Amino acid sequence: MADQRNNDPQDESWTEMEPVPPEAVEILPIRQGMVLAGRYAIEQIIGRGGSGVVVRAHDRDLRAQVAIKIVRAELAGQRVWTERLAREVRLARQINHPNVCRVFDFEQADGRAFLVMELADRGTLRDEIRSGALAARPGWVISKGGITSHDVALHGLGIRRAEVLGQLLPGVVSVLRPIDAPAAVVGVPYVVFAGNVGDRDTLAQVVDTLRGEPS
Repeated sequence: MADQRNNDPQDESWTEMEPVPPEAVEILPIRQGMVLAGRYAIEQIIGRGGSGVVVRAHDRDLRAQVAIKIVRAELAGQRVWTERLAREVRLARQINHPNVCRVFDFEQADGRAFLVMELADRGTLRDEIRSGALAARPGWVISKGGITSHDVALHGLGIRRAEVLGQLLPGVVSVLRPIDAPAAVVGVPYVVFAGNVGDRDTLAQVVDTLRGEPS
């Protein structure tokens, strides 16, 4: 939905972040105590977004707490979508960094498709911002994936309205400048990196561009 400086619906330089209604997230019923794939015992729902829900679960095999993202039923039934998820998991498993949440596996069981991830039980990004715990104001924020970018912007960073500055790469990466958001976030370039475009070097190219370095 476009929201404009002078309430002009034709001006697309401003964008307003709209929450995804809960009824838009269709998944098979989830309840506490349910066990996925005979292994993951669901304890509670800890997040909800446009592509599904995230639950805290206990991995009975490894005796460890994990986070599981269960995707919407309509997406779980699309082969092209599940193949893309599996590919992203394979790439994500190659990354090992203390500031990156680890992704362990992608599974399809009990009529559901889900990602098994590290449980980052240290509060949310919104909590960090509201508490003033950020050690430094970031030079920019990059979020990969359309639905993920929406959720990070609205629910994580608290961005309610942003100005569209342009694109770093045609059809791939858009740059927004928050104008209605918490003080720590206003003005920080927010880069929306589409999840299904580009190649393995595109993200690095974007980072180099933001740093002012030749790619």
